[in-house]
Amino acid sequence: MNTDSLRDDLLSLVGFLLTSAQGLNHEPIDYGTFRLLDASGRVLEIMHKYDLGDAFTAQLQAQINEKRFGSMSSESLEPFLQHVILQYAAEIKRRLDNQN
Repeated sequence: MNTDSLRDDLLSLVGFLLTSAQGLNHEPIDYGTFRLLDASGRVLEIMHKYDLGDAFTAQLQAQINEKRFGSMSSESLEPFLQHVILQYAAEIKRRLDNQN
């Protein structure tokens, strides 16, 4: 793994998060949800780029990207997030169960 490249990607993500935090002071409340969804997609992209992902993270990334790059409405975002969070929780539970 190229740690220099990974460090650069993570530092770029930190910059995105910091500027997003600053921007939220002057943006509508809904923007926070969109920005966090975007950050989640960016983390998954980094995982994929460095072969840290798997089938689940690839599927999660595809779902998030569909929302990130499609037309997002506040009304459709809440049910989408509930669905994705339930999938995520089930996957984490499955992984934890497999460790025991």
